[in-house]
Parts: sequence; structure tokens; C-alpha cells
Amino acid sequence: VSTGNVYHQFKDKEELFQTLLMDYVNIQKSADYPFNKAIAEGAFPNDIERLGLAIRESLEQTRAHAMLFYIDAIEFNGKHLRQFYVNVNERLEAYLQSERGRECGKYLREGTNPLAAMQFTIRSLSRFFEIEVLFGVSDAYGRSSADVIRELTDFLSFGIKKS
Repeated sequence: VSTGNVYHQFKDKEELFQTLLMDYVNIQKSADYPFNKAIAEGAFPNDIERLGLAIRESLEQTRAHAMLFYIDAIEFNGKHLRQFYVNVNERLEAYLQSERGRECGKYLREGTNPLAAMQFTIRSLSRFFEIEVLFGVSDAYGRSSADVIRELTDFLSFGIKKS
């Protein structure tokens, strides 16, 4: 299909963009999405390395959709991205209210907000793998991806400062 014919199916560029973004949202809601599987199986907070690998696999499967965030930042000043994160946060909050999600608190340092811990962990791992998967920058930290994920897992699990 030519580009011109695609635009005949939509009112404007933003409607086309919103359709693609909703497709991505629906993919991310699937129980088969690697990230969702890892969360459902308790990877957070007990197996952060596995969670990271699931995030990587998720990005590999949805690379073209994930690139929409960068288009949104340039074309629409991040308008859709803000709503996307509101939706993600609502899903994380709902998970933390579930039976399995409530168990997360047992494994976190006293006084740690489970939602904040989950958000920080997921976003930290996502940023690393976005560089690698979306932009094709291997060894972005000067070390292998496997080494970096182990280091990030250690930092996220135990901190970086002496106690």
C-alpha cells in the first residue's frame, strides 16, 4: 500500500499515530507479552535479571511500536506518551493490589514504596535495553549486555552505597 493510500484511511497523521499506539497498548496487555509473563511469575522483586531479559524480549518483539515514543516526542510534544505512562502506572497499581502483587512488599526494604520500586526498576531496565534494541548500540556501557544486566540487577537489589 502506498503512503498516500494509508493516509486516506485516517483523518490525519495523529489519528494514524493513535491507532498504532493503541495497537501497542493492546499488545502490552496480552498475557503472552514477555514482560507480563515475568511479572505474573513473580520476577519482581525476586528475579530482576529475569525481569530485565523479559523487558528486552518485549522490546525486540515490539521494536517498531516502541519507536512510536520517539515519534510522539518529536511530532506531538509527548502528548500521547504522558497518557501511556498514566495507563502503565494504573496497571502496575492494579497488579500491586492483586494477591501476588501484595507479596512484593514482603521482599522490599522496610519503608520502600512498592509502586515506586517497581516503576524505577522497570524504567531503569527499559532505558538500557532501549539503547541496545531500538537503536542497535551494543555494549553501550563498554561491557557486554549480560555483564550490565547483572550489575544493574545487583544495584537494584542491594543499592550502590555502603550501609
